[in-house]
Amino acid sequence: MTSKNDGNKVISLPNRQPAVQPKVDRLGEPLHSLRDLFQRRMGELVNGLFDKVDDALFDRAESAQTNTLQTQCFEGMREVRRKRQRAERLTLDRIGQVFIDFAMGKLQAPVVESATAVAGTLSLVEDHELEESLAITSMVAKSETRLARALYALNRRLSALRGGAPVENATNPMGPAQMCDTFRIGMAELDVELAVRIIIYKLYDRHVLSGIEPLYEEVNAHLIQVGVLPELRPQHAHSGSGASAARAAAAAAAAAHSGAQTGEGDARGEGAAPGSIESEIYSTLRSLMAMRHGNTQPLPAAETAAVAAPVAGPQMSLAPTDLLSALQILQNQTLQMQAQAAAQALPNATNLKQALIDEADRLHSGPKAKVASVDEDTIDLVGMLFEFIVQDRNLPSEMHALLGRLQIPFLKIAILDRHLFSQKTHPARQLLDNLAQACIGKADGADNDPALHNKIREIVETILRDFDDDMSLIERANNDFSTFIASTRLRSDLAEKRTAETVQGREKLDQARRIASSEVRKRTEGRSLPALIQSLLSGPFAQLLVLVELRQGQESADWRQALSFADALIWSVQPKATNADTIKLQNLLPSMKAYLRQGLVKVGWQDSDTDNIIRQLDVYYRHHLETSRESKVDEALTQVFSPLTRAGAREAAQREVERQLAKEAPAVEALVTMMDRSAIAEPAPVEPDIEQLDVDAAYLEQVNAMKVGTWIEFNNPATGMRERAKLSWISPISSKYLFVDRKGLKVADKTITELAAEFSAGRATMLDDSMPLFDRALTAVVERLKTFQPKLA
Repeated sequence: MTSKNDGNKVISLPNRQPAVQPKVDRLGEPLHSLRDLFQRRMGELVNGLFDKVDDALFDRAESAQTNTLQTQCFEGMREVRRKRQRAERLTLDRIGQVFIDFAMGKLQAPVVESATAVAGTLSLVEDHELEESLAITSMVAKSETRLARALYALNRRLSALRGGAPVENATNPMGPAQMCDTFRIGMAELDVELAVRIIIYKLYDRHVLSGIEPLYEEVNAHLIQVGVLPELRPQHAHSGSGASAARAAAAAAAAAHSGAQTGEGDARGEGAAPGSIESEIYSTLRSLMAMRHGNTQPLPAAETAAVAAPVAGPQMSLAPTDLLSALQILQNQTLQMQAQAAAQALPNATNLKQALIDEADRLHSGPKAKVASVDEDTIDLVGMLFEFIVQDRNLPSEMHALLGRLQIPFLKIAILDRHLFSQKTHPARQLLDNLAQACIGKADGADNDPALHNKIREIVETILRDFDDDMSLIERANNDFSTFIASTRLRSDLAEKRTAETVQGREKLDQARRIASSEVRKRTEGRSLPALIQSLLSGPFAQLLVLVELRQGQESADWRQALSFADALIWSVQPKATNADTIKLQNLLPSMKAYLRQGLVKVGWQDSDTDNIIRQLDVYYRHHLETSRESKVDEALTQVFSPLTRAGAREAAQREVERQLAKEAPAVEALVTMMDRSAIAEPAPVEPDIEQLDVDAAYLEQVNAMKVGTWIEFNNPATGMRERAKLSWISPISSKYLFVDRKGLKVADKTITELAAEFSAGRATMLDDSMPLFDRALTAVVERLKTFQPKLA
């Protein structure tokens, strides 16, 4: 074989043909006709592939982020132009040799040199060899899974041609393994860098392997016509193919290494095995879809692609490339539509399907072709998914239109990689779920949160404009949107925290005020207290009680000390019947005044106002003590003086007290007025009477079951306005429910009964975000299909 470094050596193509030709006669019929048919069809597919290499490399060079990659792409373009014919011829020659080896029983499962080291000795393999091996392994594994039914029938019929000798996927001359191996041999002629080689392999996957299913149908139909197992019932390939299992295991084992080396992978490659729930849902979906084609046996859960109907005749099916090309045209048309027009003329699933089929027929060359059942199922499934999405009540109406425009790109993704339905971590699925999750808190109207609306519109338009088959674009869009949401969430979380703290602080303050008012009321109710003392207790002292309750609580020593002061203050203004009481009051007054001064400072009273209060208390207590002393003197005089004399003395003393009190009255009145203004009012009860609201117990249970994070849509019938809010916090004090919007700002705080009344009156509706959008849509489609197939329910 010519060295790939010897670019000037010319090979005479006619001289290569005899090397293969002498063995052709050993094929016999119908292998001879199969080989000719397969070579002819593969020649068309490979030729079409190389027609697209130049454009693909040019586009990649334009978007290259490094000069090195750009240079590699341009050099690859020149190399492909020079050696394209030799690469095609080597590929087709190798196909002929594969058929000869198969006829002679010598065909072995292809072994790519580096692939043998994937499972173990990774360190002994050059990185570029490993990457090429992984690309081939991934293509083969995907294709064998997707084409399981057609390959099973083809293997059985080829085995019959060889007298019953077993034929597996890897030893089928037309199987994906042999096809990729023949193309690898042709690619050896191209002296290009790894990045260019990987791009060409992806094009081979897209334009050759993805278009091979109609050829398999044609081959199986041809074998049926010549009488090879015409009664073979469509079944699924067993998992006993050692070569297939080895390739799948090799790809899985090397996936982590590949990602670590390059940070990239085949965007349409195999991913992690789907979770059990996803597998169960998808298996049910596929079984229900298969029932529409007359299959009566449910499909095994291990299958990952929808199954085509049994071949009824030689009619060709539209290749996936035809469908993808038609979808690209429709996608461009969707992009050209204005957002308003798209919202009004969003095609339903039936219209889109018919438009797709019409466009694919127009593009398809050759006789009238049908849509393969596997592709028809995919079209229908994506259509039903988006019918659910554009009606999902969790999404605002303008988001229905925006996300609905993604139907065509998602149909392309589903045709390229059906793991979209079974793999929860699929990037396209994650993107759709993230978009929907961000929208749940958005009220109707583009002007409501315009930043989010504009970002989603930007994502949608980018996908419509740029997405062809490169899943990395979807991943980048998802990462971009995740970064945007993370930045907005930081701000909204901070605002939400502040909102909750504000409401919580207000509730604690109200509770403290309620407790302080209650303590003062218990001590003053039914008592006749001087106005100065009453106002002091209801105003400054109640403020001090609130402060102590907020900071130290009711179990603290400060709280007990404050209540002791109140009790002592009230006792101090009561008449003193004995000398002991008078002495006790005299001894108590200094500490009372000191505590009062400290307390007034804590609650923010001015020093001058504090001094006035203390001074008036001094005046009051001086007169109070004098009155008590005069009362005792009067009792003593009763034993010495006549009643008339005693009365005169009392009147004189009383006039002196009244004169002094009148002198201080304006100052006391001013202090009382000032302290009354500072008096706290006991807050009204929090919870309204349930009987007054007349709320059904079921709605009360619904509210009690709500968790923080639940989204609610509030509807004001009077204004027609709808507002969405998230339950952010439930008060442990008042049991009020605090609701905030996407920005973390307060929307409402409602008691249990108030919120239950909103639900009862239809002014509030709970939104369901317990399951991601894609999962909800799949579940809804399953239920819908079950209604079409009652016997499966």
